[in-house]
Amino acid sequence: MSARRKEPPSRRANRAPLFAAIVVIVALWPFVHRGLVLSHDIDPWRLGGFAMYTTYQRTIVGFFEVTGAGLRVVQEGELPEPVREVLTRFRIRRSALGTWESPDEAVRALHAARPELEHLVVAIQRLWLDPATAHIASEKKLLPYVAGTPLDAEAPPGP
Repeated sequence: MSARRKEPPSRRANRAPLFAAIVVIVALWPFVHRGLVLSHDIDPWRLGGFAMYTTYQRTIVGFFEVTGAGLRVVQEGELPEPVREVLTRFRIRRSALGTWESPDEAVRALHAARPELEHLVVAIQRLWLDPATAHIASEKKLLPYVAGTPLDAEAPPGP
């Protein structure tokens, strides 16, 4: 006599819809993931991207102080360790999640640590392999902040 018990057929049948749902989700996820990559700039190497080895993508984030002579890089080595951790966490999350990850928290932490940096610009550059040209393509977004608040958030409502 075997020490292993067999499950009743009814219990195995109850699992069938669960397994079918898992198969459907796994089969559809590459299409959903590709849409998210295109619409929200998420990293194709993150969030279970099935095509992660078929493309290149990199996100570079810089924090700049606005001066009379132009933009100057914020010296992050001079910031307190907790603020550097917030900035690093933002870079990692922005790279993986794209536009879903806002720089607001990172800028607020930076401004709290260095209130004299009233005017800041967050530069986010995204690099990817353009399939049409087989070259690295680039897109840069400049996000201005005043006193830790996005500049566009201060705009008065339209007419």
